[in-house]
Amino acid sequence: MRYIVVLLLIVLGPLPAFSQLEKYLEKDPEPTVMNQWGAAFSVLEGGTGIGGFIETPLKNLIDVSPADFVHIGLTADIFFLRDSKEFQYSDGYNVYIFNRQNNVYMGDLLVTLRKRLFARELHDSFQPFVMFSAGAIYGINFPEDKTRPVEQGVAPTVAGAFGVNAVVDKVYLFGIRLQYRYMTFQNRLGETKDHSTLDLRLELGRRF
Repeated sequence: MRYIVVLLLIVLGPLPAFSQLEKYLEKDPEPTVMNQWGAAFSVLEGGTGIGGFIETPLKNLIDVSPADFVHIGLTADIFFLRDSKEFQYSDGYNVYIFNRQNNVYMGDLLVTLRKRLFARELHDSFQPFVMFSAGAIYGINFPEDKTRPVEQGVAPTVAGAFGVNAVVDKVYLFGIRLQYRYMTFQNRLGETKDHSTLDLRLELGRRF
């Protein structure tokens, strides 16, 4: 948890100053809504992950007013989770790992809905949003104790998030969001069945 808080402060610190640039930027006659895709890096309470996303405006599929400034898309991630009592030490030459009992890997595929907030009040380069995701996640654990069997399972997963995208040159985007992921398996996977967690996700993408 403390790693997420520290990283959140580091990344979000400059954003208020960024938003003040609005008065120096040319006003857009209408907020833009485009397709977007990119890569992502996640910091979880007990691990890290990498992934990617692709999104399209919902109005491309349903031309109704509630679909304004809403994106629908897919996201996929791969995670590695640490044990709660595991810690690492580096002497500058080698990395030493202590108290590792499990090697838990997870991969998910989710459908996402991203709703942009204050689209007509804020400059197009500053895009706060809320987001909901739902899908499935697969997990597998390779215990350090070779006498234990490999554990694996599939579970439903949902996530709720809020965040902001910063758009550069109307094409490139840098996004950050804090989300809570619900991930509970039917059987134990590593230390527990319940791997629900906070997830600080950084995204780098392109609009097209």
